[in-house]
Amino acid sequence: MPSSLENQFTQWQNTQINRITIPCGSNSLLMVSTEKDLEPQKIIDDVLDLIEKFSDDPNYTPRSPHLNF
Repeated sequence: MPSSLENQFTQWQNTQINRITIPCGSNSLLMVSTEKDLEPQKIIDDVLDLIEKFSDDPNYTPRSPHLNF
């Protein structure tokens, strides 16, 4: 799927809260809840900027969690 069509976030609202779910890396989600009166778009923009800045390096290979003696 082209990256332009991928979801950047989902937002759900009820009478008391906003709930925002944002993909974070390839294997995790970030869920943020805010008060209903708070404008969530600023939070969404800031979080998306942070994710882009600190996103997974595709060339990163984690060290083995096993100790070899």
